[in-house]
Amino acid sequence: MIKKAAAAALCFSFAVSAHALTLEGAVNKALTGNHEITEYKYLTEQKERQVGTAFSPFLPSLDASYSYQRSNENDKYGLDKNQASSADVTVSYNLFKGGADSLNLKSAKSSFEAQKYMENSIKSDVVLDVKKAFFSILQAKKDVEAAKESVELLESQLKDAQLNYDVGISPKNEVLKVEAELASQRQALLQAKSTENTSVFELERLINENIPSNEIYEDFSAPSQKKLDSAALFESLKANRSELKYVRELVKAQNYSADATKRGGLPSINVSASYNSYGDDAKPADRDSTYDDEVIFGASANWSIFDGNARRSTAAAEKAYAMSLKHQELKTTAQMKYQLENALEQYDLATGSLAVAEKETESAEENYRITENQYKQRVATSTELLDARVMLTRARNNYNKALYDIYKAMAEIERVTEEQVF
Repeated sequence: MIKKAAAAALCFSFAVSAHALTLEGAVNKALTGNHEITEYKYLTEQKERQVGTAFSPFLPSLDASYSYQRSNENDKYGLDKNQASSADVTVSYNLFKGGADSLNLKSAKSSFEAQKYMENSIKSDVVLDVKKAFFSILQAKKDVEAAKESVELLESQLKDAQLNYDVGISPKNEVLKVEAELASQRQALLQAKSTENTSVFELERLINENIPSNEIYEDFSAPSQKKLDSAALFESLKANRSELKYVRELVKAQNYSADATKRGGLPSINVSASYNSYGDDAKPADRDSTYDDEVIFGASANWSIFDGNARRSTAAAEKAYAMSLKHQELKTTAQMKYQLENALEQYDLATGSLAVAEKETESAEENYRITENQYKQRVATSTELLDARVMLTRARNNYNKALYDIYKAMAEIERVTEEQVF
């Protein structure tokens, strides 16, 4: 997780009130309210219940039954006994099943562990999306501010140009240039507001909650640059990444299942004990003609001598699937290595761009100040002032983009490695 202002490594600053929506608050909302996370929580619960099912063969089974018959004829001895009932309780236990039960239990446990890793992966993806949406909102808000300021400057410049034209100091085309640029910047302002709204909609979807239109968001200052070791981060990736752990557990589950299938041909030994009670009416007791109850102990053994090679083929298929999962792990590792390299490249690019953008903004602000004074003194033309304003807006937008691109890259790196890097 990206640390906040208290973390010296990031030098975060809080420029908002205590009631602002913080990045941590948005993440927590998503972890508790996001529909996709909730979906995978239930899928994990399903796998956990299946472990309980796989454990059931290790426990004895208890069965009870009751039956009642009534006939319109007496018995063969001519006695008036045309009713009969019986009840029994049976306890049975499997002593041996070739070890298949233990292997099936291990397979179920590995499947459960795999599903937990998948749930963690989904959570990490949602957290990353929340961070990126949050930073996109901050960037869009800054772009809106820059566009508003540009519109205000152009409106002021248009008044001056119109006044100069009215008194015959400047030609009509000077007014037209400013009007055209003002219209263009108003369009840019509309686009910036639309981008902000879209980013807010995305965050609302992720946290499953409506965000007030006047919401204040926690903002961040420029973080200090950190030297990153790509080789060490890649090792962390291989050790920590949930998707890789997920595949590894699936491989275990498939191998356990294949071994359990092979052992299905071994003898299965069962023991049982039952108590039976009989009656001459609806009550299964006090039978007159013979004994009223009995206790039966039993043992049985059965095995499949030949099943048409079904078990052998099934086990081979499961082993083949396990091998495909091993190669899926290798493919996923290669893909994630690319993700890491790309995230590191984006981080380096953004940090370098921020340093350039700082200088660009400083120069553009000073240039605009000088050009504006020259324009007021009628030394600079309206076109030169327009150019200076365009440079200033572009510089500020470049700075904002570089700043939040850094935070997005930091979030990407921490997602790829699944550890706190910054």
